[in-house]
Amino acid sequence: SLPGRRRIFSYRARNLKGWKLRRRRPVKRPKAPRIPTRPPVEPRLVRRLCLAIILVIAFLTRVLPARWGPPYHLTGNDPFFQYRSADYVIRNGVQAYFSWLDDMAWHPYGRYIGRTSYPTLPFAAALFYAVVSALGAPVSLYEFCAAFPVLAGVATCLALYAFAEYVGGTETGLLAALFLALCSSHIQRTEFGFFDDESMGVLLLTGLSLLYLRSIEPRLTLRRRLLYGVACGLTLGCLITEWGAHRYALDLLGLFMALVVLLRRYSPSMILPYAATIGVASPFALALPRHGLRGFTSVDWAFLAGVLLVLCLLWARDRFGRRGRALTYALLIAAVATVLALVAAGHVRLPTGKFLAVVNPFHRKEIPIIESVAEHRTTSWDAFYLHMGVLLFLIPVGLYHAARRLGARDIYLIAYGVSSIFFAGSMVRLLLIAAPATCTIAALGVTSTVSPFIDVVRRGPTLPRRLRPRVGVAFSVVLPLTLLALILLPEPTGLVWSTRYVGTPSTLVASSTPKRERVG
Repeated sequence: SLPGRRRIFSYRARNLKGWKLRRRRPVKRPKAPRIPTRPPVEPRLVRRLCLAIILVIAFLTRVLPARWGPPYHLTGNDPFFQYRSADYVIRNGVQAYFSWLDDMAWHPYGRYIGRTSYPTLPFAAALFYAVVSALGAPVSLYEFCAAFPVLAGVATCLALYAFAEYVGGTETGLLAALFLALCSSHIQRTEFGFFDDESMGVLLLTGLSLLYLRSIEPRLTLRRRLLYGVACGLTLGCLITEWGAHRYALDLLGLFMALVVLLRRYSPSMILPYAATIGVASPFALALPRHGLRGFTSVDWAFLAGVLLVLCLLWARDRFGRRGRALTYALLIAAVATVLALVAAGHVRLPTGKFLAVVNPFHRKEIPIIESVAEHRTTSWDAFYLHMGVLLFLIPVGLYHAARRLGARDIYLIAYGVSSIFFAGSMVRLLLIAAPATCTIAALGVTSTVSPFIDVVRRGPTLPRRLRPRVGVAFSVVLPLTLLALILLPEPTGLVWSTRYVGTPSTLVASSTPKRERVG
């Protein structure tokens, strides 16, 4: 029941028009003292701080072998060859490199370096060293080549952050960069002194993946799509002239576009960046003396050309409607028959040697020289766990969440991850190629699993009442922390082993000491 005064007011308000109740003047109360509050933390600042910490961790874990100097030394025979190539370029110029007959290799006949090697790494080292020398840094070429892999490894972590952020968000990017910074298979190839093709090759492969996914974004204008396609072509061209594993990048692009067509995620806007990538990268492959025109007869380039032809036929079918469908299917059948005929006639070269052993692991028994090389052996499960650790169990979770969304980015990530893991199982050295993909997939699995619980902590439980007593804020805090503890738990293998490995001196420094320790 209403108080008496309110009851009278409601009665008069219904029967007397224009009557107004006198309002009381508000009582002025003294204002409470203002408590100073902290300004909200800028999320962008926190993200940059976390990324900077991750890059510092990546740098410190790779620079550990430098504690055995000065003088600093390269590790292995291949880094010494790359250093000699960079030194020859600085002393004699770029043109002299392609006519260089190295009499210190394959004695007594020597070897033509320009015709049998990949020139991008020595050229890049010579270029960056010239820039550093122009800035007045007191460093020799030998020391610069020893430190170059560390810088390339840190740059790869930064590139993977950008790639994973584009695929799964900021949290996924930060976790992927952290996982790669502590990944033993990547640390081994980017440690201080390991100046070889792999240190720069993984960086180019990660940058190619990021640029290509951006180039097929449907919201881009025609001009920006073309610019991204040209950038992809330049990156792929550098990768072709830098690393023998560029064949994987070629096949990955073709496989991704084929899956996009089969899963009906195709759009006509994808043709331009794909064609621009292939068109810009082709002159690099043609100018490389190691392959030349013979490289275009490989099955990798035939696969890329076949996928491009299919995309053009699909565009023609959509453009001309029913009239062009019959012609499109006829041309497609004719193209497939032509490719099969060329393969049967031997004009299209199939993979041989170690490349065939990667695709077909049973073929390695027929080539004993492949089995004689330690890094060409098949990968065991303990080697997978040694290099990946707990991330090995998070990969299926990330693949599941990517398959649920199944956008163009997710299709690329699934193709990248599954194919690289398959090839890594065929050859242990290819764990390096699988490292960026597995780190990204594992990071996506962690963020997709933990995100609902983080939302519960921020906004409170949003579940039905019958489930609220069972799932609360406490449970939402315990599960993510437990998962994070399992990931960062020190293991007897994995990260501890990799840091001990890079902390030991190289074979040249250790000399004949069996334990690879400092003497004296």
